Amino acid sequence: MGSASEAIQNIPAVVRTIASTVRDPEFRQRARYDVELVVDLLRGKAKQTYGPLVSKLSRRAFFDNNSDFPQTASTNEPMAAE
Repeated sequence: MGSASEAIQNIPAVVRTIASTVRDPEFRQRARYDVELVVDLLRGKAKQTYGPLVSKLSRRAFFDNNSDFPQTASTNEPMAAE
């Protein structure tokens, strides 16, 4: 029973930590992005939004790092992160 009473005593500290985290602007921005992604997934728009980037990155990751396939000519298109 000692652990239950310790847990009860720690509740105020846990609540303060959660409140501090939720007030952090960086956390709130990341949470907004997460919510937008979940909404896109639920609406079926994630493939439309992220599909081209994921497709391009997966092709590069597979073909550029696999010696079994001939290297294809690169279009030298800049990636979103570049």
